[in-house]
Amino acid sequence: MHQTVFTTTDKANLRIVFNLMLKLSYSIGTFGREAEYIVALYLRLVGWQVRLSKNSRGPADITAVFDSKKRQKKWLIQVKSSRKVPRIKGHEILRLIAAASTEGGDPIVATLNPTIRNDSDGLSNFSKNGNHDSSLALSNRQFAVTFFYLPYWSIIRP
Repeated sequence: MHQTVFTTTDKANLRIVFNLMLKLSYSIGTFGREAEYIVALYLRLVGWQVRLSKNSRGPADITAVFDSKKRQKKWLIQVKSSRKVPRIKGHEILRLIAAASTEGGDPIVATLNPTIRNDSDGLSNFSKNGNHDSSLALSNRQFAVTFFYLPYWSIIRP
């Protein structure tokens, strides 16, 4: 299993963003934008180049590029976050797939969910994906970032 190693500065940056997210006075737009920052920061920490969209009206919130010796990967990412189960509308999916096709990238939905305590199995996350390594824990809260490749909704790793 791939382990992500965070430096002290990375942990401090994540802690600041998570603490901001946990404030009680949140608008939906603020919570969503900060979720985009967390996903972007996570991708940067694992070696991707990321660019955030200027506003949330476009099909993708983040464009991410990973250069490897074998090939270059480009993801157009729509971030969905919720303290419950994130939702995405059908027309958002179609716009993301069309934009990714036009720009030569892959359409990706990233979800940011808090993990919950379950009496039978300890901590679990809303995505029911215990087989990925993108769990983040700070301030006694744990979050899971899960990446889905569209249109098949298969779980992928960055």
